[in-house]
Amino acid sequence: MNSNIQEDNKYFIIDLFAGAGGMSNGFEQTGCFKTIGAVELNQSALKTFINNHSTFAGLETFSDIKKVDFSKVDVFNSVPKKDLIVIGGPPCQGFSNANRQRNNLISGNNQLVKEYVRAIRQLKPAAFVMENVKTIKSDKHKFFVTNGRIKLADGEVDIFSTEEYLTKELGVEIENTSLTLIRSSNKSKMLENILHIIVEEQNEVSPIISGQNNSYLSQIRSLHRRLSKSNYIQAKNKIEARVFERMSEVINMTNSCELIAPVIRETALILDKLSSGARLFASDIKEVIETFMSINHFLLCIKELQGEDIKYKLNKPVITKGVLTVSAEVKSYNVLDYVLKSLEKEGYIVKDMVLNATDYGVPQKRNRFFLIGINTNAASNDINIKEPSKIASESFTVYDAFASLIKYMPGKDVKDNIILNISIEERIKTNSRLEKYYTEGYKNTIVKNHINTESKDMSIRRFESLDQGQNFHDLSDDLKSNYTDTSRTQNTVYLRLKHDEPSRTVVNVRKSMWIHPEYNRSISIREAARLQTFPDSFEFFGKKDEQYQQIGNAVPPLLARAVAEKILELLNKKPKYPIGEVLNQHLEVNV
Repeated sequence: MNSNIQEDNKYFIIDLFAGAGGMSNGFEQTGCFKTIGAVELNQSALKTFINNHSTFAGLETFSDIKKVDFSKVDVFNSVPKKDLIVIGGPPCQGFSNANRQRNNLISGNNQLVKEYVRAIRQLKPAAFVMENVKTIKSDKHKFFVTNGRIKLADGEVDIFSTEEYLTKELGVEIENTSLTLIRSSNKSKMLENILHIIVEEQNEVSPIISGQNNSYLSQIRSLHRRLSKSNYIQAKNKIEARVFERMSEVINMTNSCELIAPVIRETALILDKLSSGARLFASDIKEVIETFMSINHFLLCIKELQGEDIKYKLNKPVITKGVLTVSAEVKSYNVLDYVLKSLEKEGYIVKDMVLNATDYGVPQKRNRFFLIGINTNAASNDINIKEPSKIASESFTVYDAFASLIKYMPGKDVKDNIILNISIEERIKTNSRLEKYYTEGYKNTIVKNHINTESKDMSIRRFESLDQGQNFHDLSDDLKSNYTDTSRTQNTVYLRLKHDEPSRTVVNVRKSMWIHPEYNRSISIREAARLQTFPDSFEFFGKKDEQYQQIGNAVPPLLARAVAEKILELLNKKPKYPIGEVLNQHLEVNV
């Protein structure tokens, strides 16, 4: 073993999709784990991770998991398999045919679950933990059968998504699925004819504006929305006129076939007129713009299917009740079914469960999916995986999280690097049941990241009108006036927290404008971190919104700690610092 990581009675963690490091922090709190590697694409989150896991000089970090060949990372391979643990929460989004105007047909995030499975396959750890949204168990979470032509990071062809492998090797159930590529009420015969030709002749036609020109895609959609609201269109200013000019240049440079050349010419002509200051009637240009958008979206969908190597067959365009639809037939299978059977094939006994964070000392209502796997070669006894035992006899509250911070007003600028020093005596007087935990056994008195947002006058008026437990929908109509569709606003927006209850699920609470229970202000980065049970010593880095986002995306460390203790139990070990000692004996300290 590499001498840098030699340590008795320790398991070594590789944290995939690590974020700020909430899960690995929870594991390390047991005293039995040390993090040796992390993969995280977001650079501010990775900076936070590194700065809070720097006790190990040989920490290996990577950004793009798709480029990591785990079998060739020396630090990982220097650890005995029996001492290696892989953890992580790969993003996974549900699939829906309801909205085909979104940027992506297939959620690329779902493919990252396969990358997690690949990491397990290559590393063969003693145990793994996968965390995710509880809805991952639903049928909305799908993968699609591929042709088996894409190469993985190790250079091997990805056969693991082919129909033959899925059915013969894993026994995964496959079903036929229809993907709606385009649904348009545009009555343009040009659109209908072009789609018919592309489908019938299977012509390979490139998108007019591709993803690399995303800003122009957004601009054309914005133009289309304005056509629906106004009788005429004109460039708002010189800047927008220049944008229209540049858009015309971009689409004129497209190397598309003659089939869609008329659409390109007509759209470019409209953009040229707008760039020169012309005022055009919406009724004269709407059909052209809609045709352009529909064709481009359809071609983007085809490009995505091909780029993801998905096996598909295009259906002929159909018009029903004035709506033109084109779909593709694909074969799909359930994400969780694939994960379970893939990891069982690799020699793991697996168990999935949904855990409520409040049962494990987190002052927050948060239900999350966990998949625990134990390598049959790593445990000496028969393996029977059960949920971690509940730790908290009663729920901890927002007050328990905020108590020692209540009298300290947050700063406004992350650059100020405000540091609070809250004495042990002061903390104990609050009677918070979590202070011993936040201070790591009353060893740390320093608090950083107590920063929030400078609220505007309208926000403060809203704060002032809401009582604990109320939210945006409890505001008077005059305080909702700048919201276009109030019915679509979630009930977590402008939520004033209640001191005597756990909070709702923590997201990016800056965007949601969560309000302090007692003061007319938004909650701070540190207060959000405490709701997630990050110890006060855990420091966040990046811009203000990036720090809030890191916290919202994280696995609560206390919840992770409970899962870590279950892993130790399954491997016939005991935690050095049991979670119960911190939560159930919070006032036993000599000051």
